[in-house]
Amino acid sequence: MNQVAQVVQLRPQQRDSRSAVLDHAANELIFAVVGHVGSGTSEVAKTLDSLLKTASAGLPAHEVQIFKASDLIAEWAADAGKQVPALVDGKKTLQIVEQFQDFGDAMRKDTGDFAAVARAFAVKVRKCRAERLGLMATPNEPILPDGSPRAYILDSIRHPAEVELLRHIYQDAFVLVGVVCEESTRLNRVTTKYPDAGRAKALDFMRRDAKAVQKHG
Repeated sequence: MNQVAQVVQLRPQQRDSRSAVLDHAANELIFAVVGHVGSGTSEVAKTLDSLLKTASAGLPAHEVQIFKASDLIAEWAADAGKQVPALVDGKKTLQIVEQFQDFGDAMRKDTGDFAAVARAFAVKVRKCRAERLGLMATPNEPILPDGSPRAYILDSIRHPAEVELLRHIYQDAFVLVGVVCEESTRLNRVTTKYPDAGRAKALDFMRRDAKAVQKHG
């Protein structure tokens, strides 16, 4: 075989640098939703879930998993021996939501980590990735993405330290989604959603949600 033929034969096997890099791309996205109570963060999370699961504009459909901060806080509270309130007729009351706020504050204070909830989110993402890859989430062992398009939606973020930690861990794969809504609309949603929330209680609840006095709040 002459040299020209050898070059022709080898050329199809050569790959450009972009293709080589894409072979090692994680193809995972982390969306963290943040917004004042009543702004509709959960609805935004559901909309993201629907959009990401649908292939469009040349982007592939993603496997999507939503994690709720309240679920992670409830797990921590139960492990800490705290009494997690039961739902009333399958729904949360304003009193229950306020208890979850207390648990979230206690979680940050007791662990000495303002980003404790974000850390719990990261653990959940790692565990979910391991399950989808059929691997054991062994401590101190990395669970590397396999390149499949996946997205994780974190509903919702409440402390600046949580954002800092998530940005540090996931870097360019991390997307912070801020949900903005007028106070009057949020107040109407809170008083409508929670039967035990009068206007005065709802306003106090919203003020605390917007700016807690404690640094761990």
